[in-house]
Amino acid sequence: MSRRLTKRSAVCRGGFTLVEALASLMLVAVVLPFVIRGVTMSARNAAESDQRADAAMLAQTMLEEAVLAGAWQTGDAEGTFDEMYGKDATRYTWALSIADWQSTDYRELTMTVRWMRGKKEKTVAVSTVVNADE
Repeated sequence: MSRRLTKRSAVCRGGFTLVEALASLMLVAVVLPFVIRGVTMSARNAAESDQRADAAMLAQTMLEEAVLAGAWQTGDAEGTFDEMYGKDATRYTWALSIADWQSTDYRELTMTVRWMRGKKEKTVAVSTVVNADE
């Protein structure tokens, strides 16, 4: 009977063989670079999305300020943001352009916000139409 228990315990013994362990390591070595690349791309896209959202918010804010203050009536303008708009706002610049819209009674105001993402310049533009007589 003791002999039977010995065989059974040998058969039930768990664990991996050397070949199984090496195959698992090989699989991890093949898959891991793709996983890391995916995580890196995801983080990069999230950062760019955050910057685009910040730029859109800044463009909308500046456009509203230009309309409310009547600053658009003096013509095209450009400038930079100060820290009043947020700690990262200084990396963005803005430009206001004015064009006739369908008639001389209305003007199209376009606020463009620019920033550098690596070596590439990125932009976001927001537009509205105002009555030129008001």
